[in-house]
Amino acid sequence: MQPPAGATAAALSSTYVPAAPARQPTSSVTTARRRTGGGGGGYSSGDGGGGGGGGGGGGGGGTGNDMTLPRRRSRASLDALHGVGDGRRRGSGYMPVHERPSSLFRSEEMRLVRMYFERAAAHDTVEELGYLGLVQFKDLNEAQSAFSRSFSDSIKRCENMQRVMRFLRDQIATTDGVSVTVPPEGGRDEEVGGRRAAAGAFYASDAAGVSSASLDVLSGGVAGGGGQLSRSGSANSFSGLPLTMSAAAIALLRLDDLDTHLASLEGSLLESKAHWDALREQRSQLIEVKHVLARAADTFHTSSQLAASASVVSRESSSLLSILSPLTDSPTIRLSGGGVGGAAGDEQAGLLANDSLGSGGAAHTEISMGDTPGSGIGGASGASADWFTSTPGGSKGESVWGASEEVHTSSMLSFFTGTLPQESAFPFERVLFRATRGNCVVRLTPIEEPLVDSAGSSADKSVFVVFFSGAEVRSKVAKICDAFGANRYALPEGLVAQREAAAGFAARLRDLETVLATSHADRVATLTAAAASLPQWTSRVRREKAILLTLNSFNYDTSSKLFIAEGWCPASALPDVQRALSVGRRRSGAQVPSVVEEHEPAPGEWPPTHFRVNKFTAIFQSIVEAYGVAEYQEVNPAPYAVVMFPFLFAVMFGDVGHGFLMTLGALYLVRNEVRYGAQRTALNEFLRAAFDGRYILLLMGLFSIYTGAIYNELFALPVDLFGSRWMFTTKSKMACGLDNCLDAAAVMPPLAPYPFGFDPVWKGSGTGLAFFNSYKMKFAIILGVTQMLFGIVLSYRNAAFFRNRLNVLFEFIPQFLFMSCLFGYLVLLILLKWSTDYNAPACVADPNCVPPDLKSTLIGIFMSPGVVPANAQLYAGQATVQKVLLAVALVSVPWMLLPKPLILRSRHLAARPRGEEDVEVGGVAGSRLNGAAGSSTSAYENGGGGSGGGSSGGGGGGGGGGSSASASANAVEAFDFGEVFVGQMIHTIEFVLGAVSNTASYLRLWALSLAHAQLSDVFLEKVLYAAVASGNPLAIAIGFLAWAGCTVGVLMCMEGLSAFLHALRLVWVEFMSKFYSMRHIDSTKFVPFSFAAIAEAEEEAEAAAASSN
Repeated sequence: MQPPAGATAAALSSTYVPAAPARQPTSSVTTARRRTGGGGGGYSSGDGGGGGGGGGGGGGGGTGNDMTLPRRRSRASLDALHGVGDGRRRGSGYMPVHERPSSLFRSEEMRLVRMYFERAAAHDTVEELGYLGLVQFKDLNEAQSAFSRSFSDSIKRCENMQRVMRFLRDQIATTDGVSVTVPPEGGRDEEVGGRRAAAGAFYASDAAGVSSASLDVLSGGVAGGGGQLSRSGSANSFSGLPLTMSAAAIALLRLDDLDTHLASLEGSLLESKAHWDALREQRSQLIEVKHVLARAADTFHTSSQLAASASVVSRESSSLLSILSPLTDSPTIRLSGGGVGGAAGDEQAGLLANDSLGSGGAAHTEISMGDTPGSGIGGASGASADWFTSTPGGSKGESVWGASEEVHTSSMLSFFTGTLPQESAFPFERVLFRATRGNCVVRLTPIEEPLVDSAGSSADKSVFVVFFSGAEVRSKVAKICDAFGANRYALPEGLVAQREAAAGFAARLRDLETVLATSHADRVATLTAAAASLPQWTSRVRREKAILLTLNSFNYDTSSKLFIAEGWCPASALPDVQRALSVGRRRSGAQVPSVVEEHEPAPGEWPPTHFRVNKFTAIFQSIVEAYGVAEYQEVNPAPYAVVMFPFLFAVMFGDVGHGFLMTLGALYLVRNEVRYGAQRTALNEFLRAAFDGRYILLLMGLFSIYTGAIYNELFALPVDLFGSRWMFTTKSKMACGLDNCLDAAAVMPPLAPYPFGFDPVWKGSGTGLAFFNSYKMKFAIILGVTQMLFGIVLSYRNAAFFRNRLNVLFEFIPQFLFMSCLFGYLVLLILLKWSTDYNAPACVADPNCVPPDLKSTLIGIFMSPGVVPANAQLYAGQATVQKVLLAVALVSVPWMLLPKPLILRSRHLAARPRGEEDVEVGGVAGSRLNGAAGSSTSAYENGGGGSGGGSSGGGGGGGGGGSSASASANAVEAFDFGEVFVGQMIHTIEFVLGAVSNTASYLRLWALSLAHAQLSDVFLEKVLYAAVASGNPLAIAIGFLAWAGCTVGVLMCMEGLSAFLHALRLVWVEFMSKFYSMRHIDSTKFVPFSFAAIAEAEEEAEAAAASSN
C-alpha cells in the first residue's frame, strides 16, 4: 500500500481547503490488483484513498482525508505550486520518459486498467491523460455507430470549426501583406494554466453555473458584435470577441463562443468576398474601357483620312491621351481570390449602390460619370449621366445614346469596339473575314496590362475595333462577338464626348482604386489578427475533438453516474496514470475520487507491443516495424540492427571518401536537428526522409570510413600510410615481399604484412581484382553465417523467456545443429584455409599441400560422403568429421518436423474431457502461442504465455513449460492436428531451403562491394584522369566537375540507395526470419491517446496534402 509520491502529493493536498467529504471512505488502500472478475480494489486518485468500484469492480476506501472543493481550482494554481524542473511538465509529477528504465530489448510490460471517474471530472481527466500520452483506450461502444454516440453533435461542431480554420489558413496564405506572428505567451503550459476549470463543460449547453467573472477577459474592449469590420477602427471584433487573444484567453474561451466567433468571421469574410469580386470585376471593366478609349482614339484620329483637320484633331487626341495616360501609370492593388476582411465602409457601400453589377455575362454595366453634357449618338444631345454601356459576352444592353447598341458614323459606317482574350484574336479575325466575305475591317491591339476575369484568374486581352456596313453584316458581327466571349462597349463618337467620358472615367477609377486599397487593408488587418490566434484556436479545437472522441469510447453508468474507461498502459506508468486522474479530479472540483483498477485481459486478448525509443533509436525501430510489429515481449531486433544494418551497408559501400561525405551530411542534419525538427512538416519528402534517418546516415558514414580504410580506398585511390610491403623486380612479373625477396623469381610474400587493411600495391596490380574477389566473397559468407546463427540463438532467448520447452527442444536445437554442421563448417574451412601457410617449407615439399577449392569440398560432403581427395584435405580425419556432420544435419530435419505436432496432439488429448470429440477448425489451431493446446495464467504472468519463439511458419509450440495441469484448468482450445502438422512441415521445408538460399543471398555483399569499387575506378580514370591528361585547364575544370557530379549522383545517391535496400533485405529476411515471428495477425502496436501524436499526425497529413497539390 503506497500513497501518492512525496512532495507532489503533499503539494496537491495543500492546494485545497478542508471541507466535509461528500462520501466517507472506509480504508486507506491506494493500490490493489484485481485478478478475478469479481470484487477488488483499485488505484484511488484521492489524497487519502480510493473510492468504490463500479460495474465489475469492488469497493475500496480511505481514511477520510479526501477533501471536497468549495470552489473549482484552475490548472494555473496547481502549476504555480509545482513549477517546472527536471524536465517535468508543470504540476504533473510525471516521471520523464528518459528517467524510466529502458525496454528496447523487449517490449514493455503492459497492464489492462479500468478507470472510474465522475462525469464532472471526465473532460479534465481525459485531457490530463492526453498530455501524459501513455494510455491506449479501448472502444467499449463498438456496437454503436458514430452518429448515435453521446458527443457526436459536439464532434460535428468541432469538425465544422476545423473546416472554418482551414478556410482561414487558405485566405491567409493567398492574401499578400498578411503578417503571421505567434503571441509570445502561446505555450502549452500557459494555455493549460489559464484554462477555466469548467468541469466537463464542453459547450454552454453542457455546463451549469459558469462564473461570469471568467468571461470578463473576453469582453474587454469589445464594441458590440456587429460582425462587420469598420475602417475607422471603432469596432475590431466579430460576435463580441476580440480578434487578438492570448493563449490564456483562448484557454478560457468556451467552445460555444469560439464556434460563434468563427462562424461570424467566416460569414463576414464570405460576404466581403462577394463584394470584393464585384469590385474586382468592375475595376477590370473600367481598365478595359480605359484601353478601349485610348486605342479607339488612336484608331479614329490618327488616320491619314483625317488629314484635313490634322492640327485640330491632333490637339484633341493629345488632350484625350493626356487624360488617360495618368491612369495607365496609376498604382494598382494586387488582387487575389480571397475575401475581404470586412465591409468597405460607407464609401464602398455608396459605390455598390450606384453601380449595377451583374453576375455572369447576361447583365451589363453602366458607369455613371455625372451630369456632364456631351454629344449624343443618332442626333441625341444632352445625354444622361451614362457615357457608355458594356455588354459582357456580347449580351444585349440598352445604350444610353439611343435604342440601339451599335454606333453609326456620319459616313454610314458602323463599328463595334471592345475586348476579347488574346488567344482568341487570330481565330476571331479569321472567322469575321470568312463570315462577312471580307466586308469588314478589324483592328486588334494587345493590352500589356494583365486583367482579371470573372473567375478571378489573370487574363491577357486585346482591344478590337470592327468596322462594317449594313444591317446583315452587323448581325453577323454581333453573333461572332458573342461566340468568342468578347466584351463590347458603346463608344462616344466625338472627341469632346470621349474626352469628357475619359475625365469622368478617370475620377471613378481613382475612387475605385481607393476603395479597393481600403478594402484590401481591412482584409489584411482582419486576417492578420486572426492569424495571431489561429494556432491556439487550432490546438484547442483539436484537443477538444480528441477528448470528445475518446469520451465516446467510454461507458457511462447511469446508476452511479460514473464514466467507465478501459485501456492499456505500461506497468511502469501506472503511478503516472494515477496522478493524472488525481490532477484531473482536482481541476474539475469533482467530489467523487477517481479510481484505477488493474484487470486481467479476456481470453484471446493480448497486450499491444510498446518499445520506448529516443531520437537515436527511433529510426531503427521504425525500420523493424516496417517489416512487422513484434509480438508482445518478443525479442526486439532493433538494438541489434543499430550495429548490423550500418555495418552491412558499409561492407558494400566501403570508401573513406564516400563515407566522409555521408558523415558530413549527417553531422549537418544532427547539428541543426532543432531547426529542421521545427519545420519538419514543411520539408519535402526527400529532405524529411534524410532528416528522420540522420543518425542511421551518421552510422552508415562512419562504418563506411572504417571498411574503406580496410579496403584502402579513398575515392578509388589507395593510400600508402605505412609503406607497401611488396616490391617489383626485373626477374619476375610478380612482386615479392620486401623482407622476403632473396629469390625474386620465387615470388615469396612479405614476412611482415601491411599493418592495417590491404596493401596499396594490390590496387594497381594485375591480380588485384582476383585477390579482392576471393577475399570479399569469403568474408560475405562468414558474415552471413555468423549473423544467421546469432538469429537462431535469439530464437532460444524467446523460447526460454516464454518457458516454451517445445520450441527449445524441437526448433532451436535442430535448427542450430543443421546450420552449424553445414554452413558453420564451411566458415571453419575458410578460416583454416586462411590460416594455413602454403609457402612453408613443409608444405612446399608436400605435393598435396595446395589450397583446396572449398566449393568442391562442400559439394563433396553431399555427393561423396566420407571421401576427401588428398589435395583437398585441410586437417587429419576430415572425411570422418564430414560424415558425422552430414548425419547430424540429416537427422535434424525430421527432428524439426515430427515430434512437435505429435506432442501437441498428445497434450490436447490428455487435456480433453473424456467422451468429448475432437474439434476441427478451419484456421491454424491453438492459440497465439504457436498452436499451444492451452495457455496458463501463470505463463502470462511470467511474460505473456508462450510466444512464437522461433520463427516463421505455422504450427506450433506449447504453452508454458508443459504445465498440463494448469492448462486443463482452462477451457480446451480447438485443435486441428492436420493444420498443425502441415504448418510444421512448411516451416521445416522453409528453414532447410532457406539455409541454402539465405547463405547465397549474403553474396550480394561481395557483388555490390566489387561493383562500387569498379564504378569508382571507371569514373576516376575515364573522367578525371582523361581530363587531366589533356593538359587543358578548361577541360580539367569540366572533367573535375563531371567527376564530382558522378561521385555524388551515381556513387553516393544511386549506389548508396542500392546498398541501403540490400542491407535492409539482409536484416529483414536473412536475420529476423530466424527468430522474429511471422504471425503478426494479433500483434498490435501500442498507440496511446496523446495530444502530441495527434497534432503531429495532422501536420503530416496537411503537409502530404499540400505536397500532392
